[in-house]
Amino acid sequence: MVHAIRRRGTATTELVFCVPLLFTLIFGSIEACNAITLRQTLTVAAYEGMLQATARDAEESNVLQRVQDMLSARNVSAQSIHIGDDAGNTVAIADLEHGDIFQISITVVVAANIPPPRLFYLSPTMSVSVVGQKQ
Repeated sequence: MVHAIRRRGTATTELVFCVPLLFTLIFGSIEACNAITLRQTLTVAAYEGMLQATARDAEESNVLQRVQDMLSARNVSAQSIHIGDDAGNTVAIADLEHGDIFQISITVVVAANIPPPRLFYLSPTMSVSVVGQKQ
């Protein structure tokens, strides 16, 4: 009888220590996967915009629309989409000449794009930049 009570106490103690650890691992993994998926979505959208922007007859409205279409397809709402040079200055696609290097940056609010509970991701925004060269 004493052995059964002691065994139940051991099981309870193991449960008290293991459940929080398992909870942290499970929800941490889910949140990490959500953050990785969001970053990958931003990278793909910026890359698709860059492909559109590097064409010879590219227009800024088409580039921004392509990026927005890629984000909308994955239910991501962008805070800002910026086309600029490597110093961060805004550049118009029409002003770029053959060989000019430029970048497309996308910034999103994490809380609006990763479902709750957000237990571990501490940054309020996530940004991705893709660099390309005008053809």
